[in-house]
Amino acid sequence: MDESRSVWYTPAGGGRVPIVSIDFWDVLDSSGLRLDLVPICIECGTKSVEDRMKERKGEAIDYLDAVHSNEKHSIGTIARIRKNNWPSRANLKTGELAPLGLPDGIAIAEEMSFLFDRGHCVLATQRHPFFRSSAVPVLLAEISGMEIALQPKLRKDAWNRVKKMTRIGTLEVKLTGPTHHPDFSDVIPAMGKLLDEADEKLNVIDIGLHLSVGRSRKKELDRDPIQKLIALFRNEPNVSSLVVRGNPAIDEPSEAVDFIRDRLVFSGDVGYSGKHLERSQCQQLLHQAISQNSKYLKSLI
Repeated sequence: MDESRSVWYTPAGGGRVPIVSIDFWDVLDSSGLRLDLVPICIECGTKSVEDRMKERKGEAIDYLDAVHSNEKHSIGTIARIRKNNWPSRANLKTGELAPLGLPDGIAIAEEMSFLFDRGHCVLATQRHPFFRSSAVPVLLAEISGMEIALQPKLRKDAWNRVKKMTRIGTLEVKLTGPTHHPDFSDVIPAMGKLLDEADEKLNVIDIGLHLSVGRSRKKELDRDPIQKLIALFRNEPNVSSLVVRGNPAIDEPSEAVDFIRDRLVFSGDVGYSGKHLERSQCQQLLHQAISQNSKYLKSLI
């Protein structure tokens, strides 16, 4: 699902109310093990404002604003501060467009709230049209010095379809920036060499891998290494597509599970505070998202 998608509904009294979507993630360390974000959030929250600001190619700054932690969870907000490329302001009566004209030292900031819940081992993030959820672990990692990765939680029906597959016939992967790829040494070492040389010798930016048994209905991909490859690719933020096709049974038609698009998502409406989304309501929606999916999330632990 496209993280930049905006959804609206029109209430009976008129006006448009935004629908905010929440994504769910496993938080992993460099070894692929679950990572407790609470101590990291506590540490990051004690840093100075300057230390909580990280430059993004000179055009923007990612900033960890307020973060509050207790024994059960950490909840906070990050902001992408746009130093350049601002929008114009418009006169609604005359249609005149003019520079935004903010004072020196003031910039535009886009907010994204997040919630890490220990009891459910999940990070819930507010979907935002201007930056991805991966900005949360990237920023926390830069501030704390820890390695942090995200892995999307699949919808329950998607997990069930994967578990029911008695035969896997195809694995398709698309990734950007092959220089940053998983360590394949324990699965298919030659695959790592292929990606390295594609980047170094051919200047390849995007790579698509299609592993398949073709049209054969008797052959199948070896389940153990394929599951290892899936686990490796799911930990990579530069993977744009990861699809598995297989058969629930020999006499049943094949079906596909998309590990990117079939992830667990929750949506709800959030009101405005003036011209802005109400931060407290966004954070309340994060709690609601975890609460309504509590049973399923705990089943994944």
